[in-house]
Amino acid sequence: MADALAEAGDAHVKWMLDPSAAHGLPSAPPRAQRTALAVGPEGGFDSGELQLAGQAGYVPIALGPRVVRTETAGLAAAAAWLALNGEFS
Repeated sequence: MADALAEAGDAHVKWMLDPSAAHGLPSAPPRAQRTALAVGPEGGFDSGELQLAGQAGYVPIALGPRVVRTETAGLAAAAAWLALNGEFS
């Protein structure tokens, strides 16, 4: 896990999907040339993984009140990020 988190070392924005996160995607996300998104396994990250990610600079975010499958979560978050950044206009 630590190696995977470190691969995004110089990303400007680091988000970790966590259904229990206090915050969702910001309505005006920061424009970043490089963004990292961590998507966990079915059942979510364990507390040790969340702590490791926090130490690596990742901010936990939720996609809303629904919990989506791992296969869908990354795609949904990427599409939301692009839409919020005006990439679809």
